[in-house]
Amino acid sequence: HPHQKLKMLRSRHKALTCLWNSRSDHLAPVVAGTSISTVNGEMTQADFTKLIATLMYHPNIPAYAQLQSPNCFFLDIGSGYGLATLHAAIQCNASSGSIFGGIEVARDRAYIGHRLTQHMNLREQVHFVDADACHSDVRPILLAASHLFAYSAAFSDDTRNYLAEVIRDPQSSQQL
Repeated sequence: HPHQKLKMLRSRHKALTCLWNSRSDHLAPVVAGTSISTVNGEMTQADFTKLIATLMYHPNIPAYAQLQSPNCFFLDIGSGYGLATLHAAIQCNASSGSIFGGIEVARDRAYIGHRLTQHMNLREQVHFVDADACHSDVRPILLAASHLFAYSAAFSDDTRNYLAEVIRDPQSSQQL
């Protein structure tokens, strides 16, 4: 039903706005017993919207590498509670066949991302992993991603160097 779909989209966008503004009141039943706070609050909602739009539509990006193309895999390293991952999925309408994921070392934050994914009815398109991105078991996930997003002031130099190594790896799927 078109009316139900519109209502669901409005609810997702309202939830995103609350997350960007670090307001958990709208999402209280989803994140009960947890604390939502930002670590890397340097990027604004408007900035991230522009970034995703560029990855989706910029004329200098080949069609196969655009974010909304089928089989794209957007992966947020240090995803926290999933704000960037959820935002990208919603902005891309999460129906293009793309997959959106987040890797977060802090178990409670990954859990919040998982709960928000359920709340926003994005279980099929959005997935969170509670793991250290530098662990060897995670490397195949990093290599499979077509779009890596890592935006955290909390990363150590070792983590930054490891992610740079993954991007340079000849087996990497990164298009951009």
